[in-house]
Amino acid sequence: MANEKNLVPANRRSKNEARENGRKGGLNSGKSRRRRKALRTMLKEAVSLPLSDLPEDLKAGIMKAAQIKDDSLLVSDAVLGSLIRTACKGNSQMMRLLLDTLGESADIRMKAREIKLKEKVAQSGTIAGAHENQSAMEQLIESIQTASKEYERIDGGDGT
Repeated sequence: MANEKNLVPANRRSKNEARENGRKGGLNSGKSRRRRKALRTMLKEAVSLPLSDLPEDLKAGIMKAAQIKDDSLLVSDAVLGSLIRTACKGNSQMMRLLLDTLGESADIRMKAREIKLKEKVAQSGTIAGAHENQSAMEQLIESIQTASKEYERIDGGDGT
């Protein structure tokens, strides 16, 4: 690095200097949080607008991209329609987003199965179909491994 000589480690700075740098970081963090909150608020308001209330060029662009003709729909309707259409065309990222939003993703199902197995082990001490000479923990591990293999088989093993 060209300016390596100019770098001063935090542990070699004075308490006042460290305090001032911490203050600057806190102020910048607050600004960033306020910006993100304002953006979320604007997005929530924007998706609740009817397309007919938008400027003509923006409305036309959204309607063309979403492949819709009815300008009485909300922006959120256009976005959801596009998401579903793209997922139905085979886009795995959109499928995952859609399923995650609905609470139907494979990851969520796997966690739910794992919780049910843990509850079952806690209540009965064994898992149905497991070998009687295994401990409850061994049975749980075996069941989770079986469920993971099933998930990989269903998901194609690529993690998407």
